[in-house]
Amino acid sequence: MPETQADFESPREWLLHRMRHSCAHVMAQAVRDLFPGASLGTGPALKDSFYYDIRTEPPINEADLPRIEERMREIISSGSDFVQHDLSRTEAEKLFEEQGQEFKLGLIKKIDENTYSTYSHDAGGFIDLCRGPHVDNTRSLRFFKLMSVSSAYWQADPKNPQLSRVYGTVWDTPKALKLHLRRLEEARKRDHRKLGKEMGLFTFFPFAPGSPVMLPRGMVIYRQLGEKIRELVLGNGYLEVRGPILCHQSLWEQSGHWQAYKEHMFLLGEDHDEEDEGDGPGRYSLKPMNCPVHMNIFGMERRSYRELPLRFHDEGPLHRNELKGALGGITRTRSFCQDDTHHFVREQQIGEEIQRILSFVDRVYSTFDMKVSLELSTRPEKALGDPALWERAEAALQQELEASGKRWKLNPGDGAFYGPKIDFHVEDALGRTWQLATCQLDFVLPERFDLTYQDENDQAARPVVIHVAMYGSFERFLAVLIEHTGGAFPFWLHPEQVAVVSVSQDWNDYGEEVTAALRRVGIRAVFDGSADKVNAKIARATKELRVPAVAVVGGREAEERAISLRLRGEGRKGSRALEDFVAWCVEQNDVHY
Repeated sequence: MPETQADFESPREWLLHRMRHSCAHVMAQAVRDLFPGASLGTGPALKDSFYYDIRTEPPINEADLPRIEERMREIISSGSDFVQHDLSRTEAEKLFEEQGQEFKLGLIKKIDENTYSTYSHDAGGFIDLCRGPHVDNTRSLRFFKLMSVSSAYWQADPKNPQLSRVYGTVWDTPKALKLHLRRLEEARKRDHRKLGKEMGLFTFFPFAPGSPVMLPRGMVIYRQLGEKIRELVLGNGYLEVRGPILCHQSLWEQSGHWQAYKEHMFLLGEDHDEEDEGDGPGRYSLKPMNCPVHMNIFGMERRSYRELPLRFHDEGPLHRNELKGALGGITRTRSFCQDDTHHFVREQQIGEEIQRILSFVDRVYSTFDMKVSLELSTRPEKALGDPALWERAEAALQQELEASGKRWKLNPGDGAFYGPKIDFHVEDALGRTWQLATCQLDFVLPERFDLTYQDENDQAARPVVIHVAMYGSFERFLAVLIEHTGGAFPFWLHPEQVAVVSVSQDWNDYGEEVTAALRRVGIRAVFDGSADKVNAKIARATKELRVPAVAVVGGREAEERAISLRLRGEGRKGSRALEDFVAWCVEQNDVHY
């Protein structure tokens, strides 16, 4: 069904959505006019933009965008109305067959409906398969800009043809468009791939595509994030575990991953028959998720209701066979680690446990001044398990969301294959949202693994499992943090917390002493005692390394046992006694979720 105004938070958001949907059609017409024989795929509206997948010969590239824009302006200035037509299957097939639109014909065959909606403008000169919604007239689309071109497989299937995906944006006023373009420029400056390289945080090698290599500075941040999340969960009764990376096919068949997730798994070699291990014939795969292993850990011994909730925490490496086109820096990778927890609870404990999880997520993201919005994702098409179990799980999550008093919205059909979930969308400093944390309620895997505990009457009862990752993956969370902070991480997280800089090499001994005093109390301090001018050394620390605090030392500071302090973004803060400065650094470093 097409969206309605009720699906949007404000009349303006509803208008912008219709504008983006309509502008995608105008762009498709312009491309078809300029590239005879162009075959149109689909062109959805996104949060701040739109795109259209189109096959042309030769493929569209960035140099083609200005002339596509020029043709779009001509179409928009014609003032054509958008008009809806309902066609029968036969009429729709005939129309798009006459146009030579093979992808549209494929969509019609795939959609089992009696009538098909088409929209036309340019007095019927351009007709596209679409349910809408659209604006009334092309003149509403004057403030637009084409942004970029990438490639995409038709319907995300690498067996299908590769199309050009042309991105654009459109706004209701020239000021809004200008503001958006300015935000995009700032986003380019903050791009984690760019900053990750400049700051020496991570890299990729061609022999391991999609698998990031954390460099020493990046590893400091990675470890700090891990320490903080472990401090939170282990301090609240979680038990840390670690499972194997390589697991036999039989495990994934029991969990349902083999049936529902196999195409995203790295399978090793041919069938094996390991008679000595008793695992039977079959293949091995790299572990894409921890949950099946955690089910086995729970089930390895007799459990009592007194042990529940029982919470396992695992940061072991995971591997997923993501398509090459889906990879993007470290936001989506083939190898990664999660702060993965599984909560085994009694059904009557679900409410209290969900509220605890919501509280923990708040504590994590408020530390980084990030706003969080919530989404309830429900049963997908390829779901496993009894529908009645799904209904119970969805109702339980909805009840806890309402009890939390937080704003949330429904996201139908986007749950995991084994259970509904709460997705946490995090807003960064540029107003963009990222899906990071997740909380999934699962009645299915405990059934598939036949998990039980002994209740108060010493009767076997079935636990419920809650899957939680507060960061999501460490890699994706780090990417968002880089872009949120522009590489200027908070004091407690930055790879180098203090740069000690000598005015001249005459004062290097005191500079070394200051550095050692900071390191003794756990502060990551670096010393620059080079022969470079002091301003060059300060610039290197603040601009290249983005160090939060710079301690300048010279003759006066050595005599007074002090430092001259500069703070990132604030400039000079004057002289501080060394003892006081060390205490201040310890205080800044004392951060807990």
